[in-house]
Amino acid sequence: YKLHTAMFDEIILLEPNSPKADYVKHDRAIFVDHDFEQRQNVHSVCGIPVFDVDAVECLIDKSSM
Repeated sequence: YKLHTAMFDEIILLEPNSPKADYVKHDRAIFVDHDFEQRQNVHSVCGIPVFDVDAVECLIDKSSM
């Protein structure tokens, strides 16, 4: 998927339509996904920040590069 693995502590690949909120393990996590309903569910269930994939660039701290 051309994601730089250093950006993440863990990348989990799931089956389509899996309830992704079930896989969030940390209360300090963020969730990045293209599906609005999944983001909405993860935010409601887990209470963590959620982002669409087009917002990933905004999350990168370029000063540490």
